[in-house]
Amino acid sequence: MEQFTNRVLEASESSLARAHALRELAQHFPQEIEAQLDPNDGALLESLLAEHFNALRGTSGRVVAEVRQIEAVPAPAPPLPARNWQAHAHNLVTAAERLDQILTKLLAVSGSGSTQQALTSELTRAVAQMEAEITAAEPALRRTH
Repeated sequence: MEQFTNRVLEASESSLARAHALRELAQHFPQEIEAQLDPNDGALLESLLAEHFNALRGTSGRVVAEVRQIEAVPAPAPPLPARNWQAHAHNLVTAAERLDQILTKLLAVSGSGSTQQALTSELTRAVAQMEAEITAAEPALRRTH
């Protein structure tokens, strides 16, 4: 169980770090600034976005796969509205933070059965929300100029 916990928490922390990196880029490059970038700088930004997003998708996929070993996870939440990548970056941080907090509580705490059950229920919702955010963000974060 300790190895499982370590794997899940490590993947969750990695997802959170990548989501924060995307949000940091969003804060430094709002739409107005991004529109003024020359083609080389735009290509560099796009490369950074793709690198962080692909890593986020991979690590969150590992979290989902590990969670599915212990709990049935429903299909992702309904599709979210399309937005610019900057807005998606903020939503990804929120979803990753929520998932990480729930995983930490669930895996690090040995509470009552009702507490565990409530956390497990929250976990399934958080996983579905994270998957929905990644699916919604993909078109905006994998675009080409």
